[in-house]
Amino acid sequence: MDYSKFALIVVLISAGVFAVSFWILMLKDCVKEMEGYERYKWIMIMILTNILGAAAYYLLPRRKRIKERGY
Repeated sequence: MDYSKFALIVVLISAGVFAVSFWILMLKDCVKEMEGYERYKWIMIMILTNILGAAAYYLLPRRKRIKERGY
């Protein structure tokens, strides 16, 4: 196997592991911190849109909450 192909495979696997880990962490944060209808709305968004939904959750309600509470 060519070195460049091996390096590409390693990079793609690493990116996949990072993406899945990020998605799981955002789901966990949503379940822990959100309440009521907002929780279920964001869980469904993240389940249906995967990484894009997790990124939206990170950029919208999570950052707002961190700015308001300080953590």
